[in-house]
Amino acid sequence: MNKYGRLIKNSIIFGLGSLSVKLVQFLVMPILTAYLTIDEYGINEILLNIIDLGVPILTMGIADSLFRFSIEKDKSQSEVFTNGIITLIGSMVLLVIVVPLVYFFIRETYVILMLPLLMLTALKKLIAEFTRGRGKVVFYSLGGIVESTFLLSSAAGFLIGLKLGITGYILALIVGNIGVLLYYIVFVNPFKFFDYRVINKLQLISMIKFSLPNVPNMFSWWLVQTSSKYILIGFCGLSVASLYMASSKIPALINIVSTIFLQAWGLSSSEESDSSDRNEFYSRIFRYYSFFVLIMIVIIIGITPYVSKLLLQGEFYKAWVYSPILILSGGLGCISSFFGAFYSAFYKTKVSMYTTFIGGGVNLVLSFALIPFIGIYGAIVGNICGYISIVISRIITTRKFVAIKCNWCKISIVLALILCQCLLYTFNIAYSYVATIILVVLIMLLYCREIKEIICLLLSIMQRIKKKE
Repeated sequence: MNKYGRLIKNSIIFGLGSLSVKLVQFLVMPILTAYLTIDEYGINEILLNIIDLGVPILTMGIADSLFRFSIEKDKSQSEVFTNGIITLIGSMVLLVIVVPLVYFFIRETYVILMLPLLMLTALKKLIAEFTRGRGKVVFYSLGGIVESTFLLSSAAGFLIGLKLGITGYILALIVGNIGVLLYYIVFVNPFKFFDYRVINKLQLISMIKFSLPNVPNMFSWWLVQTSSKYILIGFCGLSVASLYMASSKIPALINIVSTIFLQAWGLSSSEESDSSDRNEFYSRIFRYYSFFVLIMIVIIIGITPYVSKLLLQGEFYKAWVYSPILILSGGLGCISSFFGAFYSAFYKTKVSMYTTFIGGGVNLVLSFALIPFIGIYGAIVGNICGYISIVISRIITTRKFVAIKCNWCKISIVLALILCQCLLYTFNIAYSYVATIILVVLIMLLYCREIKEIICLLLSIMQRIKKKE
């Protein structure tokens, strides 16, 4: 199977797991907004942000190294996995000290539950990335389905049945992690690669050098995606910030498209990094990917008022008007993530860190400057400007090792038109759906060449499959 066929195959396989995870997130969303108060929802989001930021910081982002190093055929899988586990054990020792200290000041049950949740999340991430790097994409994808099943069933039990609130959701996350870890242990058996006798200090140093820049990179992503929420809490209160947090969940729909593809793309971009025709391959895939991202942004903005009725219950529903521009921001994030895969493929993680720093700084400055005057809209402006900064800086910096050829003028015009669509929905202008229909048709016309190529590519792959049969 050629490189395009492998990419499509892996995208489909990864898609099965990713879709289940995203579906569960949307099924859990109405439960959270129905069974948590606005303030409780805000606290819950803060705890989840701590998990997202805490795991890479405490583990020095070692899971990223396990993925990248396990791809290399000349590296010992046992050495790679053992070095990762040793790093993880060191971080867990630190956790055992830190979490009880926090509990001393904030005596809430969910605080002490953060200890096992952080540990389990870190271990799951490490094993999952090792599994993906080894090319076990089916097992990796099924892991997402297993975790989603455990999470949804336990969230329904703890929140709806037992009404445990924030504590119940943290328990549900713990159950989800335990479920998927048991799955990996039984069906993948990653610990067969663990052998303390093969600890390679030089390789461990190389792995940490590779992954360590991802820690400030993660922090910078936190600045882009999350810092404005805390600035909102400071200036406008937890209730206002919670509405903004709820509205930012709708844009997660765009991530369904990107996550499915980008997991496979991370694998393909690394595998093809040494090929002679890599620039042609990268450019062609980007043209197809940008088309899908742009068309999905337009469609998701168009259905936002209707989806919000399902996801945002009670007082949360009024927050949907903040979602359209955040959906556009999410689309820009998808484009930046496409280029972000190149930093890992070519071992340029430091450059990735610098680009995210720029976006995080822009978001932070604008949020502080605008939120005191225009509230949530200040956070939205900071968010989209942060993403624009990241996209531009990544396009510029990746040119040093990758030559992507595409019509940037066409993409810029479409993005400008989408921004106009966002404003129509944000200010609830009548017949906004007409703009959505026009934009969908326009994008299809502008990308008719790419659509034809995609159809031909799919037909070619299908013919090869039939010949093999």
